[in-house]
Amino acid sequence: MKNFMHLAIIFGLIAGFVSFACTDQSKLEQEIFENQPSVDADIT
Repeated sequence: MKNFMHLAIIFGLIAGFVSFACTDQSKLEQEIFENQPSVDADIT
């Protein structure tokens, strides 16, 4: 039973990290895409 709990905890951590990474990355890409034109305008 202890091994099962250990696996469940590890699986939960991995699943949480993956979902967090996916949402964080998509949010980051959206921010970069939105900020790109303003950055280009400031440079020129």
